[in-house]
Amino acid sequence: MAGSYFQGALKQGDAISDTAGSSYIESILFGTVASTGAGTGAANFDTTFTIPKNARILEFSIDTSVAWAPSGTASCTVGVTAGGTEYVTGFDVKTVTRGPTAAFTAAQLGALAAPASQTVIVRVAVSAATGGGYAGTTLVAIKIAQLA
Repeated sequence: MAGSYFQGALKQGDAISDTAGSSYIESILFGTVASTGAGTGAANFDTTFTIPKNARILEFSIDTSVAWAPSGTASCTVGVTAGGTEYVTGFDVKTVTRGPTAAFTAAQLGALAAPASQTVIVRVAVSAATGGGYAGTTLVAIKIAQLA
């Protein structure tokens, strides 16, 4: 969200109640995880997103537009650490074109719902198993609510 600046009372969305005392702006952050197509053995590909202070993650839309092609799995995870699963447990982007597909754990739901007390870097990673020739592209959209 670098370069964005808002001032004054801002409201967006139908679910806002003036009596509740909360206002927010929904934003969608876009990125891509793509392979270089080279290499042998296991490989990791990732992209990062900056979630600003006082923002809450609402949802992830992770779509594979070019199928991943290692000989094994290509597992996509979302977390705050490299290969972390703080937000999304791994799912195979070689066979699943839209994710996440599994139910969130209680810990993951808590992490999504908690407004960030400081800027958070979210890492979306695809870890490809052995094989090489890792052609693949996964598009990522993270919907956030910036709280007032």
